Amino acid sequence: MDNIDRVILKKLEDNCRISYTLLASELNVTPKTAKNRISKMIDDGTITEFYCDLSCLHPSISQILSIVTMKYIDEPFTEFENNLKNNPFVERIGKLSEYQYVVGGLCRTIDDMTVYNSVFAKNSYVDNFETHILKTHNSHSLNITHLQKEVIKVLCNNPRKSYSDIARMIGKSPKGVRLALNRLLDFETLRFTIKASIPTYFVKLNYYEKKNIKSLSHQRINSDLVWKYHLSLSDSSLFVFFFFENPSDLSNIRNIISGISYGSVDFSAVCEPLKYFDKLQTRILMDAFE
Repeated sequence: MDNIDRVILKKLEDNCRISYTLLASELNVTPKTAKNRISKMIDDGTITEFYCDLSCLHPSISQILSIVTMKYIDEPFTEFENNLKNNPFVERIGKLSEYQYVVGGLCRTIDDMTVYNSVFAKNSYVDNFETHILKTHNSHSLNITHLQKEVIKVLCNNPRKSYSDIARMIGKSPKGVRLALNRLLDFETLRFTIKASIPTYFVKLNYYEKKNIKSLSHQRINSDLVWKYHLSLSDSSLFVFFFFENPSDLSNIRNIISGISYGSVDFSAVCEPLKYFDKLQTRILMDAFE
């Protein structure tokens, strides 16, 4: 994977509906090159799915991230991993080391959070864990029209469907579909993104002052080594997933982090490719349409 592939992944993470033409112009390559590179990453399993993130349809949905440390015992944590998979609010997990995990989920209520945390609190193999509520995309109250519901249902199956294809499937005009979808995007009611299977370097940064978080997050997002980042609402923390494929990447990552004068690294580790569990999307969709 080179820098062009990394930029493509970041662009698709922000909006997987981006056209080959627009993507190519931003990369200074031809549309054919952009398409071929995406196809190659699909074929080799780097891009595992294009999907429609519906979590913003429900303003009360909170994105959660936990760092879990296991006890040092000489046996695999198969049961714990199965419990994570079966927990209704856990959406993804990554392994940071033999004894540490990073876990992500979506919760709507305090009761949901209790069930989410129970997989850690009630497991005898867990030594300690910390759970953070993350800053999510802005969500605004919006009455979803029947047309918008039909468009969303199509895009849930294939987010890269063209306006013409969607229009043909639901019996509407391409212009009407475009307007309906643009209104949803303007209100940040849904996102089109990807799931990717890539090794990363996970870093938790703490800040001396909360006011510094915003400036640092913007500074870091401009680095080609940044895959994605999350701000914590519960304390002054920023969680960053860096692209990581070889030791030279680690050296560059450390150089980036060492330039932070108003924060400190609380935790860092190589993270195996994240595993995703699709369990909430359908329920969120149904609840939003009630």
